[in-house]
Amino acid sequence: MKRTCLVCFLAMLFSMVSCRKSEMAPAEGEDTVFFAGKKLRRITISGVLSEEFTYYSNGLLFKHTSYMTPTVRSSEQVFYYDTDGRMVRTVSLMNISNSWNTEAMDSGYVDYEYQNGLVSAAKYFVKTNGTPRQTSYTLFDFDAAKRIVAATVFLPAGQPASKNTYQYDGNGNVSVNEFFSYANGAPVLSMRYNFEYDNGKVPPQFAFLPPFTTNRNNLTREVYTNFNNVPGNPPVTTTTITYQYTAEGYPWKVKSSDGVERTYEYN
Repeated sequence: MKRTCLVCFLAMLFSMVSCRKSEMAPAEGEDTVFFAGKKLRRITISGVLSEEFTYYSNGLLFKHTSYMTPTVRSSEQVFYYDTDGRMVRTVSLMNISNSWNTEAMDSGYVDYEYQNGLVSAAKYFVKTNGTPRQTSYTLFDFDAAKRIVAATVFLPAGQPASKNTYQYDGNGNVSVNEFFSYANGAPVLSMRYNFEYDNGKVPPQFAFLPPFTTNRNNLTREVYTNFNNVPGNPPVTTTTITYQYTAEGYPWKVKSSDGVERTYEYN
């Protein structure tokens, strides 16, 4: 599951936003509701808080917090949207402390741009002494079904730094994710993830970062291949995940092959 979380975090680095629209929750305080009904609120491990989700009044995800301990955050993302409900900025905090008892949060943000209704670019910034500094940007490629098939990261001067490619199954779930680094201007395959899914429903807005926003079902098997160290005989790691579902068809008990069991709590 650690690698699965890493994939989702990497996906965050290859996402959405528009600088043209106001940096606010769409329709906050107005009548538009983008997501109604049941929402995932907390994930616990052996009764201890692991992740927490809060929402705007219009139903869109406001904040996702991960915890090292019940009182110490490991990371936090805050989401902003335009009036069409599209994410326009993600503000991220990462705990860089060496202690499990204290927080030392490093901050940055991602701004997203859109063209023809699709996310076209993501621009990444860190703050140094309160001054934003752009570190990279991502450009996206789409297939005929308007799904992201490639996300290429560039340094500010325009050199390519890394690339993710994506394939999908018949339900729109990401089935293959390949990560490439660049050497002498050419992409070199570094990692590959193969995913398999069941027919259960993903909790609303649980997969909140593209391209995983297309996922309709829950991950049951992940095969991770690392090409970095042994190109001719790459090590392969397989993780399996099983679920128990609520009457509405959403997962509430999630157990991975590493023995970790998570409980999902809804409103």
